[in-house]
Amino acid sequence: EASGNHPISKIWLYTDHQNPFSISMIPEFTGEVPGILGKYMGRDGCFLNYTGTDLWHYFWCPYVSFRSQWNPKLDVDAAIDEMWLRMFGPESGAHMVKFHKLVKQGYLDYYLNGRDVYPLELIDEIERELNAGGACLAKESVEYRRWKLVADYWPKAFAQQRVRATYKPPAYDAPKLADGEKIEVDGVAEAAWDKAAAMPLGDCADPTKKTQWPTTAKIRWDDKGIYFLAQGDWDALVVPEEDMWKENDMVEVFLCPGLGKEVLYQFAWDFVDRSYAYKKRFLPVVQPADTNWKPPLRSKATYGNGKWTFEAFVPYGNFEDVTVPAVGDQWNANIVRDKTEKGRPAYEPVDMVSSAFTMGVHSRREMFGTIRFVK
Repeated sequence: EASGNHPISKIWLYTDHQNPFSISMIPEFTGEVPGILGKYMGRDGCFLNYTGTDLWHYFWCPYVSFRSQWNPKLDVDAAIDEMWLRMFGPESGAHMVKFHKLVKQGYLDYYLNGRDVYPLELIDEIERELNAGGACLAKESVEYRRWKLVADYWPKAFAQQRVRATYKPPAYDAPKLADGEKIEVDGVAEAAWDKAAAMPLGDCADPTKKTQWPTTAKIRWDDKGIYFLAQGDWDALVVPEEDMWKENDMVEVFLCPGLGKEVLYQFAWDFVDRSYAYKKRFLPVVQPADTNWKPPLRSKATYGNGKWTFEAFVPYGNFEDVTVPAVGDQWNANIVRDKTEKGRPAYEPVDMVSSAFTMGVHSRREMFGTIRFVK
């Protein structure tokens, strides 16, 4: 009606690919969309942008989504309940029905209300029903193999939720450069870096995963700006003839000056001095991202012989309404290292480690840690 009663020619739907609970639930609601649009629903199509490598573990979800695109009045819950009972038998199937209803309860009660971290009691109950469904089955049976296809997906998802429920954002003390200390930003770790503690970087999405490419990071500052150091004892992938976002390992820094998270700044570098910058204001009013922003940045990396060192400098002039921090001031931050491989773009890395546990969404500000500016 707001568009002058013009029909909507085509619907393009999305899911949350970073949340293992929501991606296995959102497509079940596909059929509700044509019902909501009613007479304004066009006939050019309904497309669901639904990808991933785990689809077989929650195969019923895309199935009912596709069925709903042809028949929006499909009783999704009844169809899935019947599937559990027919696949696993009455005893195991009853537990799987409860398992699915609990996952859906979490989605409706928490995710849709802006809380993608569920109560631990609900996670425990979901896990109990799933495991009870498997305990009813003989391990040599085809029903057990079906159950394993479903069950193998969830331990990682449960672990993520438990870590997030107890997550405490990391705090890092960044020491100020003293008189006489200097950082050249030349890809060589000067003695000045010895006074900064190493910032631990862990897998950004899977708390149970140990990286094959350990990386350390450090931060220092002076009256002109902030210095960043990252190092690894492994061969970095550097392909200068390719775009920085393709077949190049990268370091990214996400900063929100102060603790209010009003403005998000992203800086990304490869190892041949190419950079990318992004900024977006969220408070007091959300504004479009500034995609034309090209602030002055300095970086340098050295690499080879099984190790690499990266340095960068970001001046305070790059930030809105920011002066030189006082000792004791704090900013929110997330430091990221992206590892890719030949034939794979940097935005789809094989390994990502970060200072904050962000479920793979590096810009998730509520999960950022803090940098405290100290002497």
